[in-house]
Amino acid sequence: MRRMIIGMMLGALAALPVHAAQVEILEVFQDWSAVQHTDGKTATCFATSRPTEIAPKAEGVVEAFAYLSYYPVEKVEAEISFKLSYPPKKGVALSVAIGADVFKFVARDDRAFMDNPKAQAKLIAALQKGDTLLLKGTPAKGTATAVETYSLKGLSEAMARAKAACAAG
Repeated sequence: MRRMIIGMMLGALAALPVHAAQVEILEVFQDWSAVQHTDGKTATCFATSRPTEIAPKAEGVVEAFAYLSYYPVEKVEAEISFKLSYPPKKGVALSVAIGADVFKFVARDDRAFMDNPKAQAKLIAALQKGDTLLLKGTPAKGTATAVETYSLKGLSEAMARAKAACAAG
């Protein structure tokens, strides 16, 4: 468990600007963690997790993360994004499936963001009810669909803790 927490913290640090002053893991909830980044002026908080499985196993796979971020200064709440385990094929959409609900995502470099932010509330509701999230996309090298599987155990609690941390600070 300790190795997983350290790995998540390092992944969180990699996703933040170089001038980051402080990153703190607030609390771990099963497969998700609540994290806060402060730069002395503002706080950014997020719930984060790593995939439980990545298939197919490909050469050059890097660590992947899911984030639900809170940016109080920009009034952004529970924005979901992913750091992908592979560079995606340009122009090819990614999908997130939670049970029967499927959402379209777009890639920017090695990141994926929701294509239609207006569907955010429906996505959050599906996340909080679901057990597993499947992120599917096509890597730049190859034609096979890559699937990153995320457990949703502990997500609701990590979201609530991240949101509370940013509201307080």
